Amino acid sequence: MKKKAEGVEHVVIGGFSMGGGIALQTAARCSANITAAFSLSSYLCSDSQAIALDSWPPLFMGHGRADDFIKAEWGQATAEVLKTKTSVEFKLYDHTFHEMNQQEWQDILTFLRLHLTPDSTCRI
Repeated sequence: MKKKAEGVEHVVIGGFSMGGGIALQTAARCSANITAAFSLSSYLCSDSQAIALDSWPPLFMGHGRADDFIKAEWGQATAEVLKTKTSVEFKLYDHTFHEMNQQEWQDILTFLRLHLTPDSTCRI
């Protein structure tokens, strides 16, 4: 992602679980080309080199409170550290394990609408 494709004005990256970790790593390293990012049921290790980087796009992070695979506390700790670098919206979802629910989808859409400016070529 050295540069945006010609005619592309907004790039959003996101993922779930391991994909969310990859999205966070990419967002940190390519922030000049990324408008916003989201990470769901994911976290960064406290010694991740990405955490040391200062340029981050706005982030949405969501996590199920009942996630027994990737602990919600890990995601919340990542969000707290990243709040010193950028705007981070972190939400916990009751009765949700390592999965997504309808409210999380709605929250992602709300986040994207806040950070993207739809035009004739962009529909959210």
